[in-house]
Amino acid sequence: MNAKLSDLIPANPYPRQMSQGISALKHLLNSGYTPSEIIFGGDSAGGHLSLSLMAHLHRHRPFDPLKESAIDLQGAIRGCFLVSPLASLNFNTVSYSRWFSADVLSRKNVEKWGNYLVENSPWQDDISSGNAWGMSMGVPESWWKGFAAIERIILTGGSEEVFRDHIQQLGDLLKRTSEGDVTIHMANETHDGPLMDFAAGRPPSETTKAITDFIISCFGE
Repeated sequence: MNAKLSDLIPANPYPRQMSQGISALKHLLNSGYTPSEIIFGGDSAGGHLSLSLMAHLHRHRPFDPLKESAIDLQGAIRGCFLVSPLASLNFNTVSYSRWFSADVLSRKNVEKWGNYLVENSPWQDDISSGNAWGMSMGVPESWWKGFAAIERIILTGGSEEVFRDHIQQLGDLLKRTSEGDVTIHMANETHDGPLMDFAAGRPPSETTKAITDFIISCFGE
């Protein structure tokens, strides 16, 4: 099997991708970059991965000590952008009921891919023990209290996507618990608007501009 493909779900479920994200961040730090010179982020499943990395920076998830050691940041990461991130596998929201037939995502797809991520993995054990490494909104809000690992966070979503309610709830949660600056940008679009712009060859949307401005402002000061 191709080495890259072997790291994807379902062949390698949670927390394999999270471990790789930690390794990537450690590589940057070991290469001489300071936390204030680093921005990371992702869209959809990549947003979920970014949230897992955020969670690990907040409270280290124990890995095999021979493979992964804790990250000592010596300061906060400059920024993180979360574009229509997967933040919960709870389907009982208004946005799932209202937009399941209009969004590019459906409950069937999210449930199927979510099962690929968590089946035959320690995900359920982590969530049951009250740890948010595997799903940011799967635990009590108090778990995130005092989050100080990232200076600036931007969270974007569409008003017509099934993740809408979760994105808004996550943004409000981070505003209450984070010691850094948290911005929520909700636009009149469906899931992962910036990717849809790129795929369709459309001019950049307001969400794409908001993310671009966020990254520029992080490095511009």
